[in-house]
Amino acid sequence: MTKRAATAEVSEVERRVKKEEPKDETPSLKEKLAEMTKEDLMEKYVSLSADYDAVRAKLRRAESAEHLGRIRYSLKDREHRMIAQDRCNARWKLLGESSGPLNQKRGIQMEAFVHDTLITQRDDIHGLKKDLESAKTELNTLRGKANEEHSKEFERAKKLKEENDKLRVDAKKKAEVEKQLALSQKANAIYKAKFKEQEKELAERNSRIRQLEEAPRADDEEEEEAEEKAGDVSGVKEEGGEEGAADEEEPEELMLDDGHEENSKADE
Repeated sequence: MTKRAATAEVSEVERRVKKEEPKDETPSLKEKLAEMTKEDLMEKYVSLSADYDAVRAKLRRAESAEHLGRIRYSLKDREHRMIAQDRCNARWKLLGESSGPLNQKRGIQMEAFVHDTLITQRDDIHGLKKDLESAKTELNTLRGKANEEHSKEFERAKKLKEENDKLRVDAKKKAEVEKQLALSQKANAIYKAKFKEQEKELAERNSRIRQLEEAPRADDEEEEEAEEKAGDVSGVKEEGGEEGAADEEEPEELMLDDGHEENSKADE
């Protein structure tokens, strides 16, 4: 189907739709404008200008997107198109040379047109190549930055891991030192208790030794007192002429001396 036939069909469909549509009783644009004041017209103009700016921005975005899409096209397709265009030019040239003046004129015109299109296509291809090279350079720079950041992050992670390992080792050493301190404190407490017990035992021994040292002195004093009393009694008996009693007291004193020696040996 050609373009004219398609436009004709579209126009016929529009006519049918207009015929089938009911008549709209709404006022026309001229009537609306006649009814509107100057302020309303200004507001309408401002709103329309804003809509126009928005539409222009959308068109620019679409054009930029289309330009980016063109950049994404492959260069091989363009080269194939150029080859096909060269073949077409060669055919038209042959036709112009072989046929009459009209065909020749038409062939020259087509050749000029094709030449212009080829030049524009080449310019477009060069521009696309430049854009592609710039995109490649930007991509390489971004890759370099990403690699640098990745290496920095890797080094930071490595340092943090080393610090964490050191902290773990320090924590283990600290725990071992705390255990050793606890054990040493327990040992010190045990030694202190034993030392106190030994001090008590030594104090008890010293008290016993003092008691044993004081006991023979008391015995000696008692014996001396007994001897003094016995001497007084013997003097009285000698005056009475009783010598037998003195002879009997001497073995008692000897017996007391023997008992004193036995007590001293036992104390030692």
